[in-house]
Amino acid sequence: MTDTAMTRRDVVTNYRAAREAICQHLNAAVKFASGKAIKDAARRIGLLSNRIIVADCFSEMALAFDLVVFGARADRSRAIDRYARASRFPAGSIEATVLAAMQASTFHIVQVKERHDIAGIIVDDVFRQNELWLMDEGFEATVRNGVVLAGRLVRLDRYCTTAGATVPLDRDVFQDAFYSLAAARHQEFGAATLDDPRLPEAIYAAAIRTGAMNSIAFGGEQ
Repeated sequence: MTDTAMTRRDVVTNYRAAREAICQHLNAAVKFASGKAIKDAARRIGLLSNRIIVADCFSEMALAFDLVVFGARADRSRAIDRYARASRFPAGSIEATVLAAMQASTFHIVQVKERHDIAGIIVDDVFRQNELWLMDEGFEATVRNGVVLAGRLVRLDRYCTTAGATVPLDRDVFQDAFYSLAAARHQEFGAATLDDPRLPEAIYAAAIRTGAMNSIAFGGEQ
């Protein structure tokens, strides 16, 4: 997956501009959701107690914000789409390109394979069975090969990057999410489940129940 025409400096510069745009859009899109919608998202993943949002760490709140921004509800549009309709960015700008990519982002379960030759990491998409170049400076520096991650990926020109929350998916989290979602779907987990809007919710709720988000900082390569 090496592109010899690109240098690390090229990739990192492009990635940092894209990451800045992603953060800008996420912060703005949350404002297109009501307080009621935020509390409802928190409730569905176990962060609401006596009508008050209670989170052990910011990474848990990021899961609720992820559902608010990207979550699909039958009765209304997504916050990211409402924000996009209200925004005006020059065609071809990094802001416009990234926003369109965020609207098209999809949920993935990936396993870290190795470091990319230029920058970032190479991951295997566990259920779609393809290899992806995932650009993330934090993951490149800290995440171990073999670690499984779940989250929404934004596809840019040559690489993908994360959009919002990412969950470390160990056996306890996966089994918890698997059984809760299988019961809701009345069928076994498979590739088609990746398109079920309840999957992120099930994984986020399981991550909170098992305390996985308290150790979101990954250890260094052994």
